[in-house]
Amino acid sequence: MLASNAAATIAILTVIERSLRRAGRFDGPHTRLSRNTDTRFTGCGQGKCEQVALPETRPQPQQGRCFGRQLLLPLTLFAMDAVTRYAPSLADAPDPDAAPRAVPELVRQMYVVADRYDFLTAPDGAKLRYAFWRTKAAKPRGTILLLNGRGEFVEKYAIEIVPELRARNFAIWTMDWRGQGLSSRSLPDSQKGHIDRFETYLADLAAFIDFVAASDTPRPIVALTHSMGAHNLLRHFAERGAGPIKAGIMVAPMTGLRSEAIIRVLLSMLPPTAKIDQRYFYGGTPFRLVGREFIGNKVTHDQRRFRFAEAWYVTDPRLPIGGPTIGWLRQSVKSIRTLVEPSYLARITAPLLILSAKQDLLVDSRTHAALATRLPDAEVVDFDGARHEIMMENDKIRARFWTEFDRFTGKHAPFR
Repeated sequence: MLASNAAATIAILTVIERSLRRAGRFDGPHTRLSRNTDTRFTGCGQGKCEQVALPETRPQPQQGRCFGRQLLLPLTLFAMDAVTRYAPSLADAPDPDAAPRAVPELVRQMYVVADRYDFLTAPDGAKLRYAFWRTKAAKPRGTILLLNGRGEFVEKYAIEIVPELRARNFAIWTMDWRGQGLSSRSLPDSQKGHIDRFETYLADLAAFIDFVAASDTPRPIVALTHSMGAHNLLRHFAERGAGPIKAGIMVAPMTGLRSEAIIRVLLSMLPPTAKIDQRYFYGGTPFRLVGREFIGNKVTHDQRRFRFAEAWYVTDPRLPIGGPTIGWLRQSVKSIRTLVEPSYLARITAPLLILSAKQDLLVDSRTHAALATRLPDAEVVDFDGARHEIMMENDKIRARFWTEFDRFTGKHAPFR
């Protein structure tokens, strides 16, 4: 499914060669990297053999400095190691620890098992769990990059959202953010929802997007994001551009927090030391299933969908996390402040659809309209009566969600 490691290695070496040429390190014959070269070697692994194109060197017409060529072998080995480490192939055997241990009885009839569960290794060595569903359509419309919010996990969206997306002829990629789900947790106390800084999330997201883009997944790629996932993608767009992503749907994006002014006052009273930042924020505790009541919840009006996540927590205790740490709140406020700067938002040129939950008790939905006026290509649709998790709301609200989804994707990823 993914492009071969050989192709990725060639791409890396091409960049290296161009850099060396610009630096004047190639004074001898040109070294050309080509997929059509006659010089090949056969490599085997995972029960499969393949031919890999090696650099073809033309005969040297005259003596001269060939410093770049002398570096070619070590650079080749480095590039192949990097590709093997950070861009594993779908042909490789998946890590069984990335798969759910069992499917809860409550959702068994609806849950769609992914075609692949596995881990992607982040640049710093952290493991990022991802899942992939192929489309069954003869003429795929494209791929949905599904980015969930704080505390969420892959399985939560595979109950209804994934089959509904596949029915619309999309393939789907999603992942667990660092510190939650089955990805590497940030602290020895794995219940604490913590991050050192949001730039770590951004590095993980960039690695995941590159990973997806290196595959032959159907194009175009459209992002469907929720809360913190939307926040992180907006920052990615501002700092790295849209790249392979054609458009984005932002569901209740985290562009402001409810009671943010109070949170800032409390944070100002707490020195930003590692010891303090790794404590739970006021009122935070490890996850407790006992006492988790539907009445008074902050995310949905739909009791049945509220219980979906609980069923997973019972079936696979690896999935839940507790409250956020002081550090997570401190970094989220800092990242929001960065995101909402007008000059920062002006960099985001991808078409965006912002779905704003008007009864949101976690995110300040009042920030969405102001945000859209500063974005070059964005529209806001208000969902009156919806709480934070629009995609997990009652049938009436979800029906409207899909109406807006279909309208937007009809423009950017139409049926074929």
